[in-house]
Amino acid sequence: MEAARIEPVPMIETEPRLFDRTDLWRAVRTKVIPVLRTYPSPRVWIPACRNGATAYAMGIVLREGGLLARCRVYATDPTEETVARAATGQMSSRHELVAATEAYRAAGGTGSLDDHFTDGDQPALLPEIRERFLFAHHNLATDGSLNEFHFVLLEQADELRAFSLVRDSLCPLGVVATDRLPEAEEHLYQPFEGEPMFFRRIR
Repeated sequence: MEAARIEPVPMIETEPRLFDRTDLWRAVRTKVIPVLRTYPSPRVWIPACRNGATAYAMGIVLREGGLLARCRVYATDPTEETVARAATGQMSSRHELVAATEAYRAAGGTGSLDDHFTDGDQPALLPEIRERFLFAHHNLATDGSLNEFHFVLLEQADELRAFSLVRDSLCPLGVVATDRLPEAEEHLYQPFEGEPMFFRRIR
């Protein structure tokens, strides 16, 4: 009797939410921000920024850390429509902002989320935060490096080429946060401050 064929279950990707990874954001606040303070003009890259929530959170953390005015955040995505939507800095509703409040506090937030957004039913990041972003089209699978960054937050990457590109885009001793570091790249980094998702480039 022929064995029944088992169809693979498709992976369902969910859009990131503001401060939804509290452990990561606590580490950014306590470990990465002090490193960025040592540079006169720190540069941060958020590849595959999708709906912009990760980039928005980064801007808020930089502002609360007193670094926003001298930092530039590059947020990129392979889809033009996604870039245009993320560049608005707008949340879908006031409820979405309220729902993120608990995560923001758990991630070490030092004020109120409302301090960083406009009023109204569809709050948007304040202009002083949005002006420190550069949203652009970029594909990790086909494009080259953008700049030399001090910190890269790489949430989604499945190909070795993407990690090679990130490494080439990091300055010496730059830090990358990622869920998985390929074995082929491990010798190029060292663990950063005991944080399991953070690595510092050493080669």
